[in-house]
Amino acid sequence: MKNWRQTIIRQFNNSPKLLSLIQAINAWLSPDVNFESFYDNIWNIDTAIGYGLDVWGRIVNIPRTLTLSGVPTFGFGEAGDRVNFGYGPFYEASLGVTMNYELTDSVYRQLILAKAAYNITNGSVPAINSILVNILFPGRGNAYVTDGANGPPYQFFGFGEAGDRANFGYGPFCDFLLTGPANMTLTYVFDFPLEPWEVAIVKCGVLPRPTGVTPFWRYPGGT
Repeated sequence: MKNWRQTIIRQFNNSPKLLSLIQAINAWLSPDVNFESFYDNIWNIDTAIGYGLDVWGRIVNIPRTLTLSGVPTFGFGEAGDRVNFGYGPFYEASLGVTMNYELTDSVYRQLILAKAAYNITNGSVPAINSILVNILFPGRGNAYVTDGANGPPYQFFGFGEAGDRANFGYGPFCDFLLTGPANMTLTYVFDFPLEPWEVAIVKCGVLPRPTGVTPFWRYPGGT
């Protein structure tokens, strides 16, 4: 209760026992601590933690757990998509290989702020570049997007020896009617190595992009 002394009628205004009792009850029942905790842990995005960030994630439609498919599996290096023992699971063709990354509070907060920032931008390349450099990957190095309309032709699915072919899921099947530059695409370019959870962020479709635009990405050690 705020300004509780003003609620005491005149005849009890100088009663020490009654005033002490009311003051104690007011302290016991005060919701101030709960209000402060709610503001710090949930309402304020800069200090929110745990459940509070999960609430913000639902508001901007960004999950905390990201699933990365196509994880490299253990095998011989000649296969091109295999890794050494201890760096990837054994191949299981019937199940497919996926890996889940649950983002920490600090990383999840950055992702939420990036999505919130994109929600109020014009969706242009400069706006997306600003979000990448200033919010998602600050101090990491050069990160930017390139418009597919001004980029190279499509990379079709095929064998790597061809030089202009992409892995399955990273390019369409060849269609000779499909020529010229790749319109309606956007390529995220990172000039620095990415951590596994950062790869999950990049490849799970949560990075800002205009509606209807197909994302591609390029970073050291992966494409």
